[in-house]
Amino acid sequence: TIEVQDITAPVFTMVPMDTIVDCNAVPPVGTVMATDNCAAMVTLVYEGETRIDGSCQYRYVIQRLWSATDQCNNVTTALQTINVQDTTRPVFTSIPADVTVDCDNVPAPATMSATDNCTANVTIDYSGEERIDSNCLYNYRLIRRWIATDECGNTTLAEQNLQVQDTTRPVFTFVPADTVVNCNGIPPVVNPTATDNCTNDVDIAYLGETVVTSTGPDTYILERRWLAADDCSNVVFVSQFLTVQDS
Repeated sequence: TIEVQDITAPVFTMVPMDTIVDCNAVPPVGTVMATDNCAAMVTLVYEGETRIDGSCQYRYVIQRLWSATDQCNNVTTALQTINVQDTTRPVFTSIPADVTVDCDNVPAPATMSATDNCTANVTIDYSGEERIDSNCLYNYRLIRRWIATDECGNTTLAEQNLQVQDTTRPVFTFVPADTVVNCNGIPPVVNPTATDNCTNDVDIAYLGETVVTSTGPDTYILERRWLAADDCSNVVFVSQFLTVQDS
């Protein structure tokens, strides 16, 4: 009497390898193969996958399970483990260009945008600006910084450099008018006024007066000169001409 039995489970000959992938590159369900010591026909069933959450939404483990069953219901299983990770930083899609601007035309901080390989939910924080002073109050550099953060804490830094300058001269808003006066009625000096595009602190200096033309001791043209200077030493000059005569 020979009692024949089948108590040996099938053996998987091909199972997708365990792997580590980025969150946007999870592979599709792979193909498995198995053999049996008795039968050529082995029933292969994909039993599904289990997700094991990790430290954030896009870091987790997937376990995929297959079963192989021979004709005598001997069963064996195979497991593939996929470690899903998010290690890729967000990418800014718009960064304002470095620019040189006048002191009265410094733009407001730009609105930034960024994308991520895993999520549409990217947080962008404006971390402020750093000022680096130069040779005067209105010549300086601004460094503006933004930080983009995805849901797994990967961050990217963006910077914009603004070179702020004051190259505009003050503008006189009042200058004593040119006038004709008698030689014994020369008026006292009246200082002009001026404004500046960057500062209210405009220095006005009287440079004195000079006879520019003369046709006699009491007939001449007198030039009075002033200069206006802002905090960055931009200078403008102005003159008043008094035509002096003996009438």
